[in-house]
Order: sequence, then structure tokens, then C-alpha cells
Amino acid sequence: MTGPNVQMIAYNHYYENGQPLREYFTEQDIIIEDNVWLGANVIVLAGAKVGRGVLVGAGAVVIGDLPPHTVCVGVPAKAVKTLQ
Repeated sequence: MTGPNVQMIAYNHYYENGQPLREYFTEQDIIIEDNVWLGANVIVLAGAKVGRGVLVGAGAVVIGDLPPHTVCVGVPAKAVKTLQ
């Protein structure tokens, strides 16, 4: 389930010596498991994995793995509560 304005971006610029190269991109899968809720304006970036039963708070930016059955918030998103 998603709120309004959720973005999932599976690519990024390739960087060389700290500089982004416009012509080159890297792509990575985004994995969203079952029973996940993404709040309004959440951004999920390339390579992220959102575990089963996760609630992601509004405005969070997901850049890595979020453990199953947790509430995650912030930039970057981090688990702040475990769900039963």
C-alpha cells in the first residue's frame, strides 16, 4: 500500500572520482516484500529492500535494507519500533 507521491527510483548516475557522469547510469533492483505500507512522499532508492510487514513513515528515504515487521522513519529510513 502506498500514500501519495511515493517514488521508487531503480537507477542512479555512475560516479567516477567523485563526479557524476551524465552519460552513464547504474541500475539495481528494488525489493518490496508482502504487506508493506509506504507513507506519503516516501522515496525508495536503487538497491533497497523493504522487508515483510514494514511500515515506512511519511517523507522517509529508503536506501538500504529495512528489517521485517518494523516501523521505519527518517532520512535515511531506520527502524524505530518492532511490530508484534
